[in-house]
Amino acid sequence: LGGSQDVLREFIARPVAAKGAPLSLLEGLSKLRITPEVQELVVELLQGFEPTFASILEASQNDTVMRDSIYAEFSTSVAKLGRSKSVLESKIQVAGDNRQLHMGCRSKESQLFADKTESERQLRASQSTMSERLVTAEKKHEAMLLRFQDT
Repeated sequence: LGGSQDVLREFIARPVAAKGAPLSLLEGLSKLRITPEVQELVVELLQGFEPTFASILEASQNDTVMRDSIYAEFSTSVAKLGRSKSVLESKIQVAGDNRQLHMGCRSKESQLFADKTESERQLRASQSTMSERLVTAEKKHEAMLLRFQDT
């Protein structure tokens, strides 16, 4: 088992991130005989990795749960954004409609003011005309009264 253990230990001690294995290690692994001792060593090694595998599986499940939670939050946020966008577009349309209504109201208000000013001018002109005619009528009335008194 001596040579086999050395090959296995060298393989296990090798950093996971290391690229490519030395040719001697590959040759040793290819010549490795699976004896009960090697099998026992492999089983011990795998049992030693069991807590690590359990941690990896748990982390994977936690990551999956967290990822699903994040995706759910994204979905919720996207839905809220969609609703907010719809409400905003609706309010923009209402604001535009109200702006047009307000501009029409202001235009009519300006026209009413102009009409009021014109009506006041016409009223003053009519009052002046009426005053002049009243004076004329009073003079004619006085003249007729004088004529009837003289007769």
